[in-house]
Amino acid sequence: MPEEPEIVDVPLHNGPGARTLSYRKGSSDERSINHVFERHDYNIKILQRWPEIADFLNSQREAGKRPLVIDAGANVGAASLYFSLRFPNARIVAIEPESENFKLLAKNTEGLDIRLEQAALSSMGGYSSIEEAAGGYWAYRTKPTENAALGVPNITMNEIYEQECSDTVYPFMVKMDIEGAEDDVFGGDISWLDKTPILIIEPHEWIMPRSGSFKKVLRALLDRDRDFIIETENVFSVKYDLG
Repeated sequence: MPEEPEIVDVPLHNGPGARTLSYRKGSSDERSINHVFERHDYNIKILQRWPEIADFLNSQREAGKRPLVIDAGANVGAASLYFSLRFPNARIVAIEPESENFKLLAKNTEGLDIRLEQAALSSMGGYSSIEEAAGGYWAYRTKPTENAALGVPNITMNEIYEQECSDTVYPFMVKMDIEGAEDDVFGGDISWLDKTPILIIEPHEWIMPRSGSFKKVLRALLDRDRDFIIETENVFSVKYDLG
């Protein structure tokens, strides 16, 4: 029986509200944290349109509204924590299907205004099973199953928007790193995309050759008035009209 990985903590910041992030030593968790906090993979301030985005955020805050940020494929919560630090008034929804990842996600986000969903992001309801893949704890994949006992519930983007958006919470940003399941998500109702000012999504055809898993994403983005920017491993898609 393999040894349980050692759980260690890294401080994120000091002073009031200081937090640490727990992760599995020597695992893909370390790379995930590095990508988020050292490489700044989700830093939208690098975008040329950042001043316009900042003005949009400020105007919404002055109107008493909070941005909704969705972290799909949350892993152990590094990106969720990153977003909570950079957008302190945001409402965050973190989605992670795998149970051990989810336990660390829950620990790392305890006490924060972050809704946690142990679920698979999908285009429809039902259930998905989890498959291990080469690459470590950040590479789990999901596929549909009819056996609820063998999987986790599905959740859709439109469902999240219906539950979370209100007179005081508005769609702002979706980070999506779901190991090829983007093919399913973008194969269904994508009306949520037209409400989403910023999408950050990682393609996975580099580890899934000939899968065509990003074709539907590309079609959806190219059919809409959105900027298309490539940074590190991600595509940043920003609506021409943020409002």
